[in-house]
Amino acid sequence: MFKKGVCEKSLGDYEPARQTLERVVREFPRRSFFLSQLADTYALMGEVHLAKVFFREAFFHNPAEIELAFLESEMINRLISRVKELGYEPPLLQEWLPVYGVLYGVFTVKRELKSLEYGKLRQSIYALEGELTDEHADRRTIIPRLLNRYFWLMDHYRINNEEPLKIQDTLYKIRLLDEKIYELYIH
Repeated sequence: MFKKGVCEKSLGDYEPARQTLERVVREFPRRSFFLSQLADTYALMGEVHLAKVFFREAFFHNPAEIELAFLESEMINRLISRVKELGYEPPLLQEWLPVYGVLYGVFTVKRELKSLEYGKLRQSIYALEGELTDEHADRRTIIPRLLNRYFWLMDHYRINNEEPLKIQDTLYKIRLLDEKIYELYIH
């Protein structure tokens, strides 16, 4: 069914592609490759809001799973080009796309996390922070993943009007991780 949806999208049959890919995503809601194709279809249909929602979700779950060569929309390809200009190539490119997607105003659609999602986000952050202390860990991959999760955490705090101290603590962690990203994020 997924291949059918991608073929329909490639042929410009966007409405049937959307319907097919939505069915696939209902069955596999956390598969980044499927989510990215649905997002790309929405972008090609001119449904920018929904495209941003699904691209952000896709790049949150597993950016390494997303095959950039299969993305056709101008919105995502402009972002890919801009991040490539910064010197990132696959597979690191996929890891940095959600970070710069937030900074460049592409991944602007936020959503409230369910309590279970918030718990999983906190666990994921804790695990990645732990990995950073391992001298054998690949920091090049961990840092953008952690930054992306910090951005989601900041969104959660803002949506839920959390105390400013939590926001300041997360901003401090972003700053420690990457001063340049911190400066871009706060400005």
